Amino acid sequence: MADRHFNMSCACPATVFDGILLFDLITKGFNMRQMLKHSCVVLVLLCPLLIISNCSKDQKSKKVNIEVLDQQLQDISVYQYGQSRETLSNLADSIRASDKSAKTYGIFEQKFIEFLQSDAGLAGKNFICRQLSVIGSENSVPALEILLKDPEMSDMARYALERIPSTEVDQILRKNLEETAGKIKVGIINSLGQRGDKQAVPVLKTLISDQDPVIANAAVSALGKIAGQDAIEVLAEAKDKVTGRLQNRVLDSYLMCACTL
Repeated sequence: MADRHFNMSCACPATVFDGILLFDLITKGFNMRQMLKHSCVVLVLLCPLLIISNCSKDQKSKKVNIEVLDQQLQDISVYQYGQSRETLSNLADSIRASDKSAKTYGIFEQKFIEFLQSDAGLAGKNFICRQLSVIGSENSVPALEILLKDPEMSDMARYALERIPSTEVDQILRKNLEETAGKIKVGIINSLGQRGDKQAVPVLKTLISDQDPVIANAAVSALGKIAGQDAIEVLAEAKDKVTGRLQNRVLDSYLMCACTL
């Protein structure tokens, strides 16, 4: 026993040998008390089983099947709301079942970028944007920026951009903030707030006095989320200059900033 070598890899022969040894201990008359005395032996024998379980989980990770992926994207390109989501679910499952390496995610991402640049339908592109919010990197930013000004795609493009950890995203959002209006502009303001972009504070300050009350309120709310000394100073100045509902929003955001100090 003392000289026995325990194979702690995922190889099955070692586990079979462990099982035989445990069976041998029991059949030779070990009672419960004796088994407890040798509990350390039992635990050692069980370790390979736990390792095999973990190895089995790792082995479930799959490499990207390009042919299958292309077919899935082809089907998704003509997907319409209200139809079966089976193909969408299959693609999402493929991502979850992958090895999640940078290389694997990069393959998915490049295919998704090409999809967004194609003439695929709105529902399909919205779904792909949602996937890029999970695996997207700086490589996706140019394709998503193009969609920012699209009234039908802007919301989902922002949804993906908000979750990509890159300063390039902040720059893109600030640039497009000055080039858009209405609902799209409000959406970009909200995204800057969600990302906590402190460099957006100066331009948000100017929007507090915007003639569109929706834009003004959005700017104030974003400043509350961004917080920091610069945002606090802007809100402190604004609270004495605005009135009505906007003033209430300024005070709320001011308190939000105070909570972060």
